[in-house]
Amino acid sequence: MKAVTSSFARPSWLLALPPLALAVLEIWHPVIQSGTPAGLQPLVSHAETWKFVHLVQLVLFGLTAWVIAKLLATVPTRIAAVARGSVAVFAVAYSAFDTFAGLATVTVIEASNAMAPAALPLAVELANAIFKSPINAALFLVGTGSWFVGTGLTAIALRKAGASLAPCALLAAAAFALWGDHPPPFGPIAFGLTAAAILWLAATGNSSNDTTSHNAA
Repeated sequence: MKAVTSSFARPSWLLALPPLALAVLEIWHPVIQSGTPAGLQPLVSHAETWKFVHLVQLVLFGLTAWVIAKLLATVPTRIAAVARGSVAVFAVAYSAFDTFAGLATVTVIEASNAMAPAALPLAVELANAIFKSPINAALFLVGTGSWFVGTGLTAIALRKAGASLAPCALLAAAAFALWGDHPPPFGPIAFGLTAAAILWLAATGNSSNDTTSHNAA
């Protein structure tokens, strides 16, 4: 294969802010269990918190995807290109999942509050139907899968470009963590690990004097 020069540029620590903010935000994400009215009670009792978290997430998911792609700005390999494309898919698909499962459900719940008290059980059933929808499942799988591929390949591409092993391992762990969904504990872990990896990369830079030669992946 043709040899290419893969240069990893030390990122600014400021790039850690979006995933760090997302990790902190997810701590306040109400935890529900779809399937029963009792399991959805946090959505009812914490509707305002639920809505706030999901609105802010729409911004932070996109910014976090941009940050990960930015880490690979000077890495010209095919692995890096696939990673950047995957995190772009994550930004779109996971935001759509967040809108469908998050904002749509709380809109149903809030609408029931303007009706008779008897409307709430029906609203909860409608919200549960959204959670169990095949569309919701598909958006979750595409969004989470693209995060897994994009963040995992980012770890590989950065390591091949000379980044230290430890932050790359943190990114790889972050890629796996989101399969548990974004409410706590998995969301704070996934995005907290991402922020920690970026801070580590900003502190240590390139373990191979910032320029190493690698084969094109």
